[in-house]
Order: sequence, then structure tokens, then C-alpha cells
Amino acid sequence: MPRPERRQVQASSVGIAYGGTFDVPQTLIRTPLQDGDSWSGRWRAGGTRGTTDTTVTGTETITVQGRGLTCYVLTRDTTLNGDVIGIQHQQTCWAPELGMPARDDHRVDGTYQGVRFSARVRMELITLPVGEAQQPAGSAHAPGSAAYGFAHAGASPGQATSRVHRPAARRADG
Repeated sequence: MPRPERRQVQASSVGIAYGGTFDVPQTLIRTPLQDGDSWSGRWRAGGTRGTTDTTVTGTETITVQGRGLTCYVLTRDTTLNGDVIGIQHQQTCWAPELGMPARDDHRVDGTYQGVRFSARVRMELITLPVGEAQQPAGSAHAPGSAAYGFAHAGASPGQATSRVHRPAARRADG
């Protein structure tokens, strides 16, 4: 099995930065993904500790710019303690041919510095990385960006949305 790629990331959830770099690097995606795979991790980020359980719960096909993408559905449940106390449920539709999520749903309920909160966020890929729209599945990535749309719970369609550009990752074979 290939070694997971390790990167330092700032811990945050639905826009709430609550810590620092993960202490004990976390496996976010294991490849190759297979339905039923699962893994767990305990971590610390600043004053927050967590235990995260991830399971591959199936596959689905979603359409972005008229192109069908097969995604693995990753379900993550996290228990948070410390500066943030609560639970987080996350469901990610991971598109391996793009090396990025095509959809990501988060729900977090808890307290942060003594203030109770409940938040939901949905992120959807709305624009394929440059060069991907015309290329068949499995083709190499061209440098470019992808656009994501964020919808906040309770927003009317078209309200409270924004576009964020994320640099497309280059594959080793491209």
C-alpha cells in the first residue's frame, strides 16, 4: 500500500479555526479507496483534541459542467474536546480522477470558548479544473483552478454563496 502524503494543515471546521497544526499527522484520504474501508485517528490541534472515524460508505456519480464524475463517499465523525467541545459529522464525495472533493457537507454542534453553536456548510464543485471539462476520465491534469460554491444552511437559492478558486493538483503522470 502506498505511503500517505503528509501535509501540515490548520485545523478548522465550518470556518471556525480552533487550533494549530495537527499534532500526529492525520490520514485524510487512503488510496486506493474501496467501499467499506475505514480508519481512525486521534489528534490535537492547539487546545482542541479529537477522535475522527472515517468510513468509505459507497460510491455515487455526480455531474459537474455536464461531465459525470464517480465519487467515493467518505463519512467522518469526530468528537471534539478542549477549546471546542462537540461533534462534527462530515460527508465528502471524493473524485479520485480529479484528486479533490466534488462535494463536501459538514455539520458541527458544540461550544467554542463557552458559546454554544450549530453550523452546517455544503461545498460543491461547480467548475472543473482547467482542461478537465474536455478531457476523458483518467487524463492528466492541466495547470489551472477549480471553482467551488458554498451554500450556508438557511440561505435561499443563490443567496449567501461565494466562489473560491483552488489550484488544481498535478498528477505524477502529468
